[in-house]
Amino acid sequence: MHWPPEKDKPETQRKRILQLAKSVYPRGVVVFDESWIGGKVIKLRIDDADSGNMVAGPSGEYMPSEIADMSDDQVKRMLESLPRKASRAT
Repeated sequence: MHWPPEKDKPETQRKRILQLAKSVYPRGVVVFDESWIGGKVIKLRIDDADSGNMVAGPSGEYMPSEIADMSDDQVKRMLESLPRKASRAT
């Protein structure tokens, strides 16, 4: 994926993560924690689209430039490595 010169901006990398997460968590919704340093640091979790329960995360804290320096495969591996939450029977 080719990214514009604004690749180090948080919103650019959030959009990228949203796109890549679709292949890792097809039924997931990416939720960004905007409270970290005014949204300038990327921290996220994955929620189930149907139940709203967290299925993975939270992630570590990443500067947008760290994500920008990762290949798409590396970002996908980071998403895959998020701690999985046990599903609850309802």
